[in-house]
Amino acid sequence: MVFFWKTAGFFAVWVFLSGKWDLFHLILGFGCAAAVAAMDAAWKEKQRWKGIRVFSLPDFLLRLFLRIVIANWKVAGLILKPGHTLRPRLLRYPTRLSNRPAQTLLSHSITLTPGSICADIVDQTFWVHVLDESFSRDLVSGAMEKDISRVFD
Repeated sequence: MVFFWKTAGFFAVWVFLSGKWDLFHLILGFGCAAAVAAMDAAWKEKQRWKGIRVFSLPDFLLRLFLRIVIANWKVAGLILKPGHTLRPRLLRYPTRLSNRPAQTLLSHSITLTPGSICADIVDQTFWVHVLDESFSRDLVSGAMEKDISRVFD
């Protein structure tokens, strides 16, 4: 029964967003909605998301948003500053996060922040490319990792 309601919900969102009412697009939308609902059910069987503190998530998202805004200003300042040469680095960043979803959230958060990209994760070590040395100091402080550790047990 849950599968039916998820499919109906996904289909309703698809119809609302697509605005297509002809038979071909309705059948296509229903097929895609059913496929997404089936993948969601299979994924939830495999993943164990126990241990997430849902009430800590808004605080983390607000802090991430502020980091993104600040990093945008830093990148703009570095690029627009006349005569400044960029000093890109590839950092090896060991993390204390052992939970795989927490590591994924950290890597996505690093990549979302302008001026840094998580290039690879090997065990509990992140390889991060930063646009300038100043971004490496922000990463090494571990503030983002602490925020993520508050979300996960």
